[in-house]
Amino acid sequence: MFEDYYSGSTILKPLSVKTGVEIDRLNFVVCQLVALGLAFLMRKFLHPSSTSGTVRHAFSSIIGLLLSYFCFGNEVGHLLIVATACYLIITFQSSKVMPHFVFVVSMGYLASIHFKRLIFNYGAYNLDITGPLMVLVQRVSGLAYSLHDGLDCEYEKLSPYRQKYITKNKPSILQYYGYLFQFQSILAGPNVLFKDYIQFIDGTNFKNVKSDSSNDKVESEPSPFKVVLQKFLISIACIMFYLSVSSHFSIEIAKGREFMYEWSSFRQMGFLVICTTLTRFMYYHAWILADAVCNASGLGFNGYDAKGNPKWDITQNVDIFGFEFSDNLRNAITCWNTGTNVWLRFIVYERLEKYNKTLFTFLLSAAWHGFYPGYYVCFITAALFVTAARNVRKYVRPHFMNNSTLKLFYDGCTFITTRVAIAYFTFPFVMYDFWPALIIYKNMLFIFHVGSFFAIFALPIISKKFLPRPSTMPSKQD
Repeated sequence: MFEDYYSGSTILKPLSVKTGVEIDRLNFVVCQLVALGLAFLMRKFLHPSSTSGTVRHAFSSIIGLLLSYFCFGNEVGHLLIVATACYLIITFQSSKVMPHFVFVVSMGYLASIHFKRLIFNYGAYNLDITGPLMVLVQRVSGLAYSLHDGLDCEYEKLSPYRQKYITKNKPSILQYYGYLFQFQSILAGPNVLFKDYIQFIDGTNFKNVKSDSSNDKVESEPSPFKVVLQKFLISIACIMFYLSVSSHFSIEIAKGREFMYEWSSFRQMGFLVICTTLTRFMYYHAWILADAVCNASGLGFNGYDAKGNPKWDITQNVDIFGFEFSDNLRNAITCWNTGTNVWLRFIVYERLEKYNKTLFTFLLSAAWHGFYPGYYVCFITAALFVTAARNVRKYVRPHFMNNSTLKLFYDGCTFITTRVAIAYFTFPFVMYDFWPALIIYKNMLFIFHVGSFFAIFALPIISKKFLPRPSTMPSKQD
């Protein structure tokens, strides 16, 4: 079925057969390695000091489209259709309603492609045009709302978060297509902001150097070679670790009758913790490699830290250490898929009233990912957990802050709980299916769901009526 569904190049089919790597994944890796080489060449031979923005835009977008065509064949036409339709809306619609039209058109088209995959390629873990299209939707809708805030809203009335991303000038057609189809991030993201992309093209990301250091001898344009090599090696280590271990902890095992009806709930949970953790290493590989490609071209530079070291984190899409060792759910989510987090917060969370904004943000995230039932189980459960975690942090944590031993105990408990909770709500995302996930939850007596409802509805009452007020209350930052 996938051979008929996949429309990318088959020129590497002999190598795919020889190595045992599926053709879609092989094409993706080869294109990312080609992009990495071209990124270094772009920085050296098409530097903004010697090359016009027109040439840099054209090079970036043409290479991006060629790589996309190699990976996805004629399906790259979907990207061009959405991009062109949204450009016409941005150009000719009033800024007051324009972002809403762009959002509906781009998300509606993405939904139709997700539905196509659901019908013709259900349950396959293969790469197709939905990946680049998801990134494209983030960019066109984010650009549209940035223009809306810059052209149609009073700056003082915007939240600080929205103020940070405003754009006051509509892009030219070359700027627009260059931004959407930049070869560094078209295949796997991240969602680069329009302002950051334009500064990269004209070189002002280096001219407007920001430094947290008192050292005045920092380089005006540091070489990205060291950080690119580091990220490349981390990416390779992640995929090698995943390939060497993942076959023993496949999510397909969790769909089996023996797992669902014969394994103890404790053993099931242990397996799911390992399985979901390993799955994340596949994402780490793709995202960190994409980040390295961006940095190699000069995109992603963000000034200097307090020690005078260059920061290349604008295009960072994941903080592995921050996610895997976070002791609370809020920080873990912040470290994961940061480009998508920025997009969701910017176009949804910051624009809704306080009530249910968390739930609607997670629901949009589910719809953006597709229509597999497991996605909705995952994100609705995640929204429940985030709300519950806020109450625990508000009503329970202060009672452990006055004693270092108690604080260490609390942090240890929340670290373990966070690891298990992440596995508990993400395995349906990896599994795709609703009923197997429901059976597993039933085996576990819906323990985390019940605990979350308790934290949301009962904990505030118990805290106010029966628990003494702690002598030290957490700050707003906590």
